Amino acid sequence: PYNHSYAAFHVRKGDKQKEISTGNQHMFQKSGNLEGLFAILSQKWPHITSVFIATDDSNTIEQAAKAFRGRYNITWSANAARYPGGSPMAQFENHASNDGAVNGVLDDQAGLASASVLIGGSDSNFFNAAKTLNNALHRGTHRQH
Repeated sequence: PYNHSYAAFHVRKGDKQKEISTGNQHMFQKSGNLEGLFAILSQKWPHITSVFIATDDSNTIEQAAKAFRGRYNITWSANAARYPGGSPMAQFENHASNDGAVNGVLDDQAGLASASVLIGGSDSNFFNAAKTLNNALHRGTHRQH
């Protein structure tokens, strides 16, 4: 998404809640809190101002674009399937799989994998796949962040 160092956030909402045990709901909600994610970024990497957001929640994109305008350059993949509040519960274990949805998933994975800084929740297999790709892509190189 950028030709320079950037951070990437993975924010999962929607139907993922069905998989999270009640004891871990608090951590799941924390990993989707934009203010908290941007606070971590600001504290640990204050010089990074470009952020890619991969999410199933159209509200998250809208909120980030409004709340952090002027402080961060925020982008996201145009093709990813997004819904207000995240993927509908009716799509649990049956997500959209048309060409546009697949392209969106691949765009999100590429954006997460290429980031200099990656922030997300390890309760998501989608995030864990991106983290593995990110580590492989950056292995043996000094990250410019």
